[in-house]
Amino acid sequence: MNLVEKYYDRLKKALTQSKTEHKEEIDLEPAKKEVKKKERFDSIDTFRGFSIIVMVFTLYGWGTFLYHSAWSGLNLSAFVFPWFVFIMGVSVPISTNSIMIKSKMTRLKIFYKILYRSIKLFVIGFFLVSSYDFKFSDARIFGVLQRIAICYFFVATLELIFWKPIDSIPETNNWKKYFRDFIYGIPHFIFIHLMILVWFLIVYLLPVPGCPTGYFGPGGNEHGSKYYNCTGGATGYIDRVILGYGHLYTELAITKKVYHIDRYEPEGIWGTLPSICLAYYGVIAGRILLFYKDSKKRLIYLSVWALVTFLLFGILCQFDLKNGWLPVNKNMWTYTFTLVTASSSFILQAIFYFFIEYKKLWTGAPFRHVGLNSIFIYICQSIFAYRFPVQWEVDSKHEVKFLMCTWGSFVWIMVAV
Repeated sequence: MNLVEKYYDRLKKALTQSKTEHKEEIDLEPAKKEVKKKERFDSIDTFRGFSIIVMVFTLYGWGTFLYHSAWSGLNLSAFVFPWFVFIMGVSVPISTNSIMIKSKMTRLKIFYKILYRSIKLFVIGFFLVSSYDFKFSDARIFGVLQRIAICYFFVATLELIFWKPIDSIPETNNWKKYFRDFIYGIPHFIFIHLMILVWFLIVYLLPVPGCPTGYFGPGGNEHGSKYYNCTGGATGYIDRVILGYGHLYTELAITKKVYHIDRYEPEGIWGTLPSICLAYYGVIAGRILLFYKDSKKRLIYLSVWALVTFLLFGILCQFDLKNGWLPVNKNMWTYTFTLVTASSSFILQAIFYFFIEYKKLWTGAPFRHVGLNSIFIYICQSIFAYRFPVQWEVDSKHEVKFLMCTWGSFVWIMVAV
């Protein structure tokens, strides 16, 4: 009897222990469910994809309002590249914050990854701008992907150097709570705008042989060919001296036709500085999404920055795209061009965020699919743009060209999907 009682007590104890462990496992379930997933912004991918598709549509050239301006000015096609630079900047603080929190890599190792990705983009861009009759003596060095690579390298490195946990800027009850993102980014802001100050000093004060100081014109046959070799003023002069005339862009169809300019590099060295600034404005938009969890606050801050950049653009160019103090010029990528395209980018990011994340009225498809495969689509489009079944020769009537442009864009959307 004692033996039976002994085994009964052991069995009872084992069953009690099993129930306790099972209860603990059940109690842990709610805790697991409370773990928050990383917030993903589909509006960013959608905006990126939208930019790519507009670029594809404009490259196929339907309607004169899509063509690039001969020199200064603004039209739809001029916005596409800046939108892509901006949205690249938006992703930088979000990805950097995620890597720094979750990864055990040192900042030096992360920097190597940034450098590797930048070099890879630059090399791919160099291959894309190289033609079948390639010669090192007159090969074009810069291009769209090359500039994106440089902009990414600068803003990503800057974000990495000055990164600190978001919680280090605590929410307070005073005025600082309204500027948490800006306070966090003061070192970045100072560095970028000191760079823009240097850009201003050079474009307005650098003496260019045979040209007036602070010249922003196209040169060539403008003003009776008085400033024939002054294309782009200081910006063009720096490219001609450092890169060499043989390494500049030659396919300036409209500019060449209007001003008889043989070569000029629209993605050159000095114009990269305002491009980096535009990428940094994208970083500001990304920080807004990081720092403020309330959707209304995010929309308000994006709208405020859109207004601020637009007003500054208006002041600097006197609301005159071609004849103001600082003309709006994509070829030189003037600071006013950065400001007006930044303003439109803040607005578009707010619109996409409103419909996709805030109201959840749209998933972002099909543009989101393109945005998730943006570099792949860009490369494929660059290689196969005018090959059947993407494009083929049709009548030059506007209606037919419009349908062909639409078809070409549709093909690349389907490839992305």
